[in-house]
Amino acid sequence: PSSASTAQLVHFTQLIDSGKFVRYDLGTGRQNLAKYGQERPPEYPLGNIPVNYTIALIQGKTDNNVVMQDYERLVATLKANGVNVVKHIVKSNTWNHADFVFGMSAGKLVYDVTVQLLDQYTNS
Repeated sequence: PSSASTAQLVHFTQLIDSGKFVRYDLGTGRQNLAKYGQERPPEYPLGNIPVNYTIALIQGKTDNNVVMQDYERLVATLKANGVNVVKHIVKSNTWNHADFVFGMSAGKLVYDVTVQLLDQYTNS
């Protein structure tokens, strides 16, 4: 039901194939070199997120696009870099990736929680 560009779908496939959180692979070493200064796309620099910075990560138990193992790996990487990670698992046994946008319960299960987290962690 949602639209996505071909580049987004290709990048998603590249992420799955590489098993790494890397930038878009332009297809040739020369193109990557021109854009990134190296022949392979670089990993996103998660280590550049400031220490003690707070990030909330919201996950669905049955999200097929971002599986729990990948979610936990991102959490562990961020925490290892000194980032304060607030984890929230959506309280639904059927919540998937598209439900973040199209789910009938998104307001109650995600949007309200998001506003609460913003209120809690935003400096007034």
